[in-house]
This record gives sequence, C-alpha cells and structure tokens, in this order.
Amino acid sequence: MRKREKELLSLLLHEEVIDFYALLEKFDISRRTLYYDIKKINETIQDIGFVTKQGNNLYLEGNHKLISFIVHEDKIDDLEKFLDYKERKKYILSRVFSNIVIDVSILAKEMYVSEATVSMTIKQMKDELQIDGIILYYDDGYKLKGKERSIRDLFLMYFAEPSIEIDIDKRVERFNLESKLELADFSKSVLSRFLTFLEMRMDINARLENAYEFKDALKLPYFDCVSTLFDVEIEQNEQMYIAAFISSLSSLNQTVNQTLIHTFIEKLIFSIENNLMIVLDQKEELKKGLIRHLYSSYNRIKYEFPIYNPLLDEIKLRFEPLFRITKNLFKEKQVIPELSKIREEEIAFIVSYLGTYISKDKLSRIHPKVLIVCPNGITVSKTIEYQLEQYFPQLEVVDAVPVSKIEEVVYPYDYIISTVPIDAYKDVIIVNPILRSVDLDEIGTKIYQRKSHQHKVDIGELLDTVRQYADIKNEEKLRKALYEKIYKMNKQQGGTYMLEDLLVKENIRIENEKYTWEEVIREAAKPLLEKGLIEDRYVVAMIQSVHDNGPYIVIDEYIALAHARPEDGVNELAMSMLKIDQSVNFLGEEVRVVVVLAATDNTKHIEALASLTELFMEEENKKRIMNATKIDQIHELIKKYS
Repeated sequence: MRKREKELLSLLLHEEVIDFYALLEKFDISRRTLYYDIKKINETIQDIGFVTKQGNNLYLEGNHKLISFIVHEDKIDDLEKFLDYKERKKYILSRVFSNIVIDVSILAKEMYVSEATVSMTIKQMKDELQIDGIILYYDDGYKLKGKERSIRDLFLMYFAEPSIEIDIDKRVERFNLESKLELADFSKSVLSRFLTFLEMRMDINARLENAYEFKDALKLPYFDCVSTLFDVEIEQNEQMYIAAFISSLSSLNQTVNQTLIHTFIEKLIFSIENNLMIVLDQKEELKKGLIRHLYSSYNRIKYEFPIYNPLLDEIKLRFEPLFRITKNLFKEKQVIPELSKIREEEIAFIVSYLGTYISKDKLSRIHPKVLIVCPNGITVSKTIEYQLEQYFPQLEVVDAVPVSKIEEVVYPYDYIISTVPIDAYKDVIIVNPILRSVDLDEIGTKIYQRKSHQHKVDIGELLDTVRQYADIKNEEKLRKALYEKIYKMNKQQGGTYMLEDLLVKENIRIENEKYTWEEVIREAAKPLLEKGLIEDRYVVAMIQSVHDNGPYIVIDEYIALAHARPEDGVNELAMSMLKIDQSVNFLGEEVRVVVVLAATDNTKHIEALASLTELFMEEENKKRIMNATKIDQIHELIKKYS
C-alpha cells in the first residue's frame, strides 16, 4: 500500500464520512487518481472491507479493527527493509494473521521483490515454524495451524515490539484506570493490538490447551479487572493468560518485587565474575543497567512470553564465547533457577550489557555524548546502544530513558538519538529501532559532519546467495567468518586465544599422589611457575581466595577452576591442568581435575574459557579425562574443543 493510500485509509478509519472533493484538495490530485487509489485500497482489504462512494461522500465498510491492524503494519515506504529476510517474514506473517488471502505473486508485488525470493522466504519460514510445532500451509491463501500457545508466541515475537503505532482501545484505557496499573502508552498500544489478535483467534474457536503455567496470575491484584477487556465472557484459562501477559508490560505500578530483582542481579554478577574469571571494577553502572532491564523483563521471562530481538544473530556472533558462557549459567548451572527457561533473545539482551561493559574503554573520553530516548526506554534502547557501539564506537552513550523521563535527565549530553519525535529539544536525531543505512548516514552527518558510509549487510541474505551456487559444508563457521570480515569485528586489543593456544601439552600433568586441596592448587600451577608466567604470590592468592570464599572454584563435579586477580602476580596469559587419580576434598567438594587460569585482563581468555566450559558440559568428556593415563589423551580433547 502506497503512502497516500495508507493516509486515505487512516482518515476513513477515524471519520465516519469524508467529502470526496475535500480529499482532492487535501492531496492535490485529480478525480481519476483518487478513484485509482480507492480501487487499490479495495484490492488490499477485499476480504475484510471496502471503500464506497455515495453521492459526494466516501465511507469505509467492514471490520475496522482488522483494517487498522493492516494499515499500521503496512509500512512499505522504506523498500530497503524487504532486502532483509526477517522483514519479509514479518510482513508475510502480518498478512497471515490478518486473514488476508495472499499468494506468492501478491506478496512479490507488495514487497517489491521477485516471486523466487518470496518462494524461498516461505520455504525457510516453513522450516523454522515447524521447529515450534507450527505448520504454514496454503489453502485459498496461506494459513497457520499448530499449538495455540505457539501461534500466540509467534504473534508476540513479531508484533509486540517498539515500532508499533496503533490507536489505544477504549477498553484498555478503562482497564488501566480500574486496575491502577498506570501502563505506559507503549504498553497500552501493545495490549490493544494483542486484544484484536486474541479476538480473531477466539472467533475461530482457537483456545489455549491449558494454562497451568499461569496459575499464580490468579493472585495478581488486577485479575478481576481482566474480564472487562472483552465484550464477551471469557474462560478462566484465558483470563489467567491475559493477566500474566499484562504483568510482563511496562507500568508505573509493577507487581515485581524489587528486592528479589536486586538479589538476582547480585547472584548473576557474582557468577559471571567467577565463571568468566574476570574482575568487574566499578560495577554500579552495570548493576544499574541490569536491574532496570530485569525489573522490566522478569515476568516476561518467568511466564515465557517471547520478545523479538532483531540483533540476536549479531550478538551471538560478536560476543560468541560470552554468549555461550552466560547461556550456560542460566540453562545448565541455573544460577537463578526461577529464570532457567529464559529464551536466547533475552540472554542476548543481557550479553549486550555485559559485552559492552567488559570491552568498554575505561580511559577518560572526550567523545560526543548521546542520550537514547525510546517509548519504553528499556529493551529498544539497549538494541540501539549495541548498534551505536558497533558502528560508532567513538560515541559515549550516557543513558537511555523513556520519553516520559527525559526532563529528569541532569547529566550533560551533546545529542539525543530517539525513535520518536521530541518537541522543544535541540540536536535530536530520529532513527529506526534497527538502524538502516539512512540512519547511519544521518548520525554520521549530524554528529561528525560527514556521511558514515556504513551499510548494513544481512549475513543470511549472503548465505542464501551462496547456497544457489555452492554447497555449504559448515554454515555456522561461514556465517561467523562473513560477519567478522564484513564488520571487521573487534577481537579486543591484543586478540583472543583459543583453548589449545593456552592449555598447551606441556602445561598438562597427570599424577598419582595424595594431596591436600592447597597442595593440589600449587601442583597444578607448577608449569606456569616454572616458565615464569605467574609469580608465587599468585598461587598464594588463589589459595587465600578459597579460604575467604569457600569452594566456589569447583565449577562441576570433580572439576575446579583456580584463579585470582591479574594484579596478584600474572606475567602472561596462560592455563595449566592437573589430573589426579585420588580425589581431594575442597572444603566439602571432591575434586580430581584442577585447571589454573592466569588472566591478564577481562577479555583475552574468554574464548578459551567458553571452549573449556563446553568440554566439561559433556559427561563423556569428563569420564575420558578422569580415566586418562596419558597426557596425549587429554590434549586430543583440548584440540577438539578449540
């Protein structure tokens, strides 16, 4: 739908009747052109409504809610976006969810791409959806079938995100007053759209199979108000589901226990420092960001509602080892059991906080300072901050706030980067949540008086092109190599090291002696001491750390990872390993393998550590190391995981 057609349809949605000749004057077009626009609009909405002319007046007949749904999703002004597979997928899903009859030729015309591209997109979509138990099929138009919770999650994944602009339903406004939640405008708009979608599902008798996971939503203070959101009586299962969903939205009167969130963040940071073998100095900035994020996202994670993270693939590639270790903390080690079902999209948001913080230049900077402003100031702002850090690392992001809080900002900044217009403020740069080439050029021009010459390249599109002409043996490695090459990914100052680069053969020992736990740490560190890679005071510091903090270095059954701070006597980044045949008691924990890590900073060892973590995650690998009689047997495993 073209821009003028969309504007015309929006006017008809808000007015019962519009004068035909007034429109000619408003748009400065001929009668013939206006009739053509009406014809195109009717072709687009033919299954749910139509525009009719009676005398000199125009009327819109049909299901206004569904038409509104289409209008606000139908943003084809920026044709560049449909070069991206994710955008094509989202657009096709919007048509399917709107019950619009579409086929390959219609979609090709609407997205201005070839029919071959649409066919390839639909094939890929079918494969991806099938993983979640959803079937995309053609029956007089494309449709979906499968588990109802999965179909609703799919909708939320793509259509409950920050670019939504939709009228707020009067029932939502009424609910907001009665519940006293004080939902943010962004949250009210998301809830309005979701209500329209749920009513469409209920109209075709699509119901939740069960709602056991939402049973504690019965205790939410606004539960009895939920039924007022619907014009018909709804089942208790649906009421619990909606109540739980509302608890995941941003509001001034959150139902989340703030003390609980602070406790979770303390646990998470403690686990990150110990498992990544890093030292986070001046942690308050990191804590502040993580607390604010989790305070907003806790119920979303708890109830397993999805969120769209458009930078998931990029974050997984750029911070690959950090992502693997953080995912392991949540999933395998369950440092916060209540969040063990956290989705990868949520983990990626947390990793972007950690990665940006860990790699941030701690020296004083005189770079331009920017303030990020978004509708809700949390998730989208983090997405924008990550992209700015990638394309404009010289910028300093001082904070990210919602529009409603901008007047409370007291610290200095040079520019505001916002996803929405802001009146009465100078030096505001309006961008899309996902920065496109035009946004990058706008930032480069306004801040540096030059074009950025940065252009985003979709790795998935490149891989699709390669598949047409060649067989891909290892897609994961090719994807990573392309990403590093195209974006010249920063591998941190001095580079990172693979596991086999650090845990070399001569630093591995097997012994059959009886040791105390203090002695076994000293024996494990001997290869590094003999080479002068660490000083004796580093060994003392590792032992003292266990005395002070308990057996926290025991990372798994029979496995300990000893370490201390870099300034405690590390001369060079290194690792060593000792396997003993007789287990030693580490203050209540039995250990047979001790790995010593001597890190020089917070970054260079992360790749090797992630590989070591993956190695120990496999029970078979642990057994092979425990049963090894020769160093070569252990070293072969090290090479395999490097």
